[in-house]
Amino acid sequence: MTEKVNCITPDCDAMILPETAERTGGLCMPCQREQQQQAERAYIEANRQDIDPYAGLTDPVEIIKQRHVQRPFNKLIRYADYQGDITTVYQQLTQPQVEALIAHDIARHQAGDNDYFDDLSLELAAFSQGDLSQLQHYLVQNHADAPALIFRGAEPAMTQILLDRIEQYRTDRGELNNLLCALAWIGTAQVVEQFAAWRAAPPAWAELLYCPPWQYAHEAGWELNANDQRRNLYFDACYPLTLTANRSGHYAFTTASTPCPQCQHPLTTMLGVDLTAPECRFLPFDGDVLALKNCQVCSCFGGDGLFTRIGVEDANCWLATDTKMQEDDWELAPVSYFNLGQQRPAWFAAHEFLSATTQSQLGGLPAWVQDTDYPCCPQCQHTMTFVAQISRAETDEYGEGMHYLFVCSSCQLSTANYQQT
Repeated sequence: MTEKVNCITPDCDAMILPETAERTGGLCMPCQREQQQQAERAYIEANRQDIDPYAGLTDPVEIIKQRHVQRPFNKLIRYADYQGDITTVYQQLTQPQVEALIAHDIARHQAGDNDYFDDLSLELAAFSQGDLSQLQHYLVQNHADAPALIFRGAEPAMTQILLDRIEQYRTDRGELNNLLCALAWIGTAQVVEQFAAWRAAPPAWAELLYCPPWQYAHEAGWELNANDQRRNLYFDACYPLTLTANRSGHYAFTTASTPCPQCQHPLTTMLGVDLTAPECRFLPFDGDVLALKNCQVCSCFGGDGLFTRIGVEDANCWLATDTKMQEDDWELAPVSYFNLGQQRPAWFAAHEFLSATTQSQLGGLPAWVQDTDYPCCPQCQHTMTFVAQISRAETDEYGEGMHYLFVCSSCQLSTANYQQT
């Protein structure tokens, strides 16, 4: 039997065959790979170029175009990100500049670059203040599949076009779904009236859908109340939650000794909000701190609709539940502290692919990773109001998914749920 020899790397105890040692210069395979990787890293560091694609650009249209260029991966080239606030660039666009970007966007779509089209269209809808009717008409005429947020603020004529299309495509489930989502984002009095009419007399094509047509209002954060009026399920005020290394009045994921009644994991304050901050005056709650408590495990794995009383401490904060569940394979999120950023429009983070903005936020519209999922208050039976979301990708180094927090201000109850891809 061939006698093995030691790997020559100090502090490595591996034994290798002599023929392996001859081939690798005395290294075991893991040490050889590490040596090769170190050499590659050193080569990359010595030869890599830093390129700023925005250097010299002052035209906002060209800056935005550069943002959406798809660059092939090259380990020897590192491209700089745009150093300004891209949302401000969008907000300062003139109408001719918006129209120039729409024309460019449509050209990219006609060239088959659907990802470019989706990304630029979405950011135009979320961040710019211009008229997007040209883009909206193109979407309808070409049956382009794009985020319905693009129809936010559409002109009245577009509402009628979409309603006419519903009659034209009443046997096409996919087209009906897209048209109803677009109408929900328009959300004008005309749309509210039509949704109410469908609730009173459901059309025959409603049977094709997975939910009644008037419930598509949830896609844009509102619903019909009992009087057929629009009721928003979000707060207009919206502030990004930006992580800070310093302890602050806004925090998330602090735990206590009180156990969850369903799984026995510790009670968690999913979000604590400093109500004394001037920015938080829009929240309809008393006291100095709004502590939204729930269970990280049950809110992520389903549980049985766990609800807590706002302002009540310890075990008395839970609404009674008979459900028992056990899920041990869950790593609790780290305690996080936040500062409130500058107020922004409610829809700035209303889509999971709006990467230009902080997804964690207080107020505003939620960015659903999956389908809309507004919980119902167990006491008054009304749909609860979205109050905040926390992105695990922003709080955890390797985290993913989104925690959503909801309140019923009338019943002083809160709950939480979670979605991930």
